[in-house]
Amino acid sequence: MTAVFNTNRNAFHEHVQPEIWDASRFTKVRTIRDAIHGKVELHRWHQDGQQDRRVVMKCMDNHKVNNNRGKEANDKQVHFSPNRFTAPHLEDALTEIGIFAYLSQQRDRSPFVLKMLGVFTDQRQTKLLTEEADGGELFDVVANHGPVGEERAARYVSQMLLALRFLQKHSIGHRDVSLENVLLQDGEVRLMDFGNAVQSHSTDGTPLRFFTMAGKKSYRAPEAHVPAHGTMRARVDVPLVCEGATTLTRKDHGPGVQFLKLRGLQYLCEVKVPDEAKPGSSCDTDLMGYTVPPVDVFACGVCLFILCLGFPPWGNAMLSDPHFAHFYRQGDKGVPDTLQRYSKAPLSANLEQLLVGMLRADPSLRPDVEECLSSSWIQKVAAEYEESGDAIMDDDACDFVDEDALAHGVLVDFVGSKVEEIVASIVDPVDVWSAPEGEAVADLLRNALDHFTIENQMQCGAPPAPRAHLRAISCAGG
Repeated sequence: MTAVFNTNRNAFHEHVQPEIWDASRFTKVRTIRDAIHGKVELHRWHQDGQQDRRVVMKCMDNHKVNNNRGKEANDKQVHFSPNRFTAPHLEDALTEIGIFAYLSQQRDRSPFVLKMLGVFTDQRQTKLLTEEADGGELFDVVANHGPVGEERAARYVSQMLLALRFLQKHSIGHRDVSLENVLLQDGEVRLMDFGNAVQSHSTDGTPLRFFTMAGKKSYRAPEAHVPAHGTMRARVDVPLVCEGATTLTRKDHGPGVQFLKLRGLQYLCEVKVPDEAKPGSSCDTDLMGYTVPPVDVFACGVCLFILCLGFPPWGNAMLSDPHFAHFYRQGDKGVPDTLQRYSKAPLSANLEQLLVGMLRADPSLRPDVEECLSSSWIQKVAAEYEESGDAIMDDDACDFVDEDALAHGVLVDFVGSKVEEIVASIVDPVDVWSAPEGEAVADLLRNALDHFTIENQMQCGAPPAPRAHLRAISCAGG
């Protein structure tokens, strides 16, 4: 069992082989945005004998790129270490570059994973070049225009799942799947941002177990929240009957490994229950962390939820979040119950069935990527992309949007038909009205999702749906 903890967060560092930077070959067009380790810019790349090419360049200071060199690479040791000041940075630029480089060396590739074009360095900076995806983030499509409808959602999610299948084939776990990390190019998905990614399996195919909390908390699976109080053990109440065992096939996550609530805490974790533990009793267990593939499926399920409904199902998948706690208590009725509570139109039966599975709290009961791709709702669409990897989807523009009205700054109801009740509870309408001219509402929403806090938590029953209105004063720059 100890082999599952032999993780190496620096596994892809060895693939980083940058070229010497030649500034004469590039002309900066504009700065796109700030990034954790630097800036993202649009450039024209001048190549001998070829037409200039627009590329995206992530410019990072070398000391930030190399921040994790020489630091502890075992994820379990990092998580339980009492010395937080020497811990490696969770967002590892060197790992991102290494994964891009590793994938560029493979004979196969996925059209739905952002493609690296090169990596360069000088004495001050490292510059990562990727293809341009000028359709923007998939998050902004929903934030600015609302739910995309089942047909488009099926296209986007099938492509995301195909990207995940490709990564899993190469033992790469993303750990930060989100609408913010999906770009669009000609209507197709480009999954990006591998700063949180890890080697998900050992060389012999054993799923490795991780402990650190990666990704954005709205998308993070419940088992990816592992307490770090210096001890690797926790007390649980052993259930009398394994819930769901009579109707669902439970995947084997290791001998004695169960998904249980920790006694006295608001965590749901995978733990190793001793063989001698009796049902109905309490006992001390070993915290087992999580495997990455089910975590990526859960995050993809949250993406699907937002694409279809326009708001996130919760702020954080922990029992301290009243929205998630209520969803968890409902079991497989959580999705239809959410639709009813927020007066949303029913989803198709096949879509609802897929969402229920992807958002199951217990990772051993979640469908894997292949099972998701084989679901009745998505199977036909996914098969089309498997047969033709370069299939082009319809234009991303929302046909129902009155562009002239938007251009004149007409007020857009951003809650009623779009982000709805949950998001309204985390974004202060005053922030929107007082936002500097040109600031995108999408930026406010993104910040809110990353800083979601729970107030007035209810001890029982469904949390009430907040009713505040959020309106976009101007769509310029959104």
